[in-house]
Amino acid sequence: MGLDLEKEMTAGTVMNVFVDPVFKKEVDPSTAKHVAGYDGKTYYFCSLCSKKLFLEHPERYVES
Repeated sequence: MGLDLEKEMTAGTVMNVFVDPVFKKEVDPSTAKHVAGYDGKTYYFCSLCSKKLFLEHPERYVES
């Protein structure tokens, strides 16, 4: 999925948040430790396990 969502914060600022395509958890790209590129897009992951699963079969986790 790799959707780029905007999440409003209480202070009225907007923070970019991405969704881990494997575990569907929100990931802040500014603090993400696990990142991978696929088909010209950047994906952020909540864990190394999630990144490894994605890289084994990325077509399972991205929309065509």
